[in-house]
Amino acid sequence: RLEFQAIKYKEYMRWIVKTIHPKPANDEVSKIFGWVVDKKDPPSDRARIRDMIAKKEIAGNEALARAIDCGLPWEIVRANVSLDSVDASLFREAVRKIFSGFDIAMQLATIVRKLGIDEALKVVSSRLDHIPLAPLYRATVGILLSDRYSYETKSFARKLEEIARPRAEEVLSRFKSVVKSDIASRIIALIDVSGSMMGRRIRAVVEMLAPIYRAIDRFYVFSGEGFAGMRFEEVVIRSVDDVVGLTLLPRGGTPLWDALRTVGTIARREDAMLLVFTDEQENVSTSTPLDVEEVLKDVPTIVVNPAPYPTDFIPKERGKIVGLPGSDINAVLAGARILELQNIVQTEGRIELDALAKLGYISI
Repeated sequence: RLEFQAIKYKEYMRWIVKTIHPKPANDEVSKIFGWVVDKKDPPSDRARIRDMIAKKEIAGNEALARAIDCGLPWEIVRANVSLDSVDASLFREAVRKIFSGFDIAMQLATIVRKLGIDEALKVVSSRLDHIPLAPLYRATVGILLSDRYSYETKSFARKLEEIARPRAEEVLSRFKSVVKSDIASRIIALIDVSGSMMGRRIRAVVEMLAPIYRAIDRFYVFSGEGFAGMRFEEVVIRSVDDVVGLTLLPRGGTPLWDALRTVGTIARREDAMLLVFTDEQENVSTSTPLDVEEVLKDVPTIVVNPAPYPTDFIPKERGKIVGLPGSDINAVLAGARILELQNIVQTEGRIELDALAKLGYISI
């Protein structure tokens, strides 16, 4: 296993070995470390083939065939071999033999291009139980948002959601069951669609929402309108296309305090958990942080900030507000775990590991 990881992440492991100088546990490990820092020969034929591909000593069909024969990780091929130069039949064999579920999700568009839509759908259907939902939906969103892909390829992305739906609903049912039993009876999402969210930030929100939108009971969006005004409205999201449509909304200022005060009142009335996506660039509210703190003090709230250098304006010192930077669904899951932990501590005064583990079993 160490050798396989060294083959897959040789450059990273080289930095670790040179920086930390770990002592090899035995001769086998010593050979691997020596190879990683380019002081010893490859410890196996697989490592030797990896070096040949990385150094471009072999390429195209030959490189892919050798990679398949020795079971190299797909990352090595993807980083060093032009897929335009390999035959479709050989690529098909690679998908079958050395692609992980994650690789399939990340290479969806390439699989469609090399093998066609019908075969790509068969690949996803046959391996669905091993494909993580988050990267699958991220790839789907990427196809739908890009102008590079044809109408047929975008139709393929929509069919993927239909194929993945039963598994997604099963996972989200478990997630919502944990939320209902330990946190709140409903989930409400508040999405910042002000001008500062335009581009990469709203896209990150869309990528996080795509795998979980079916678990959310209600969606609200907000932005500034006029001088110190607020546009706050409920939106209907019933498909991944509706989620992607959020990218068209960003404009105006950011009345964050006003929006949190409004949605917080709704959440208190409905015993709901709030899931807030915002870059926290408050600039036009008439409400104050103290107003927000008063409304949200008993409302379980997860704030996910997708900005690359996130600010921290929302008061999180008291109450049940959990703030996390992030552009990945794991930020949402981490926030839910923290809220679950807070609830266990506040209601029982102690923590049972079995109770805490429930959300740990949910992977999206």
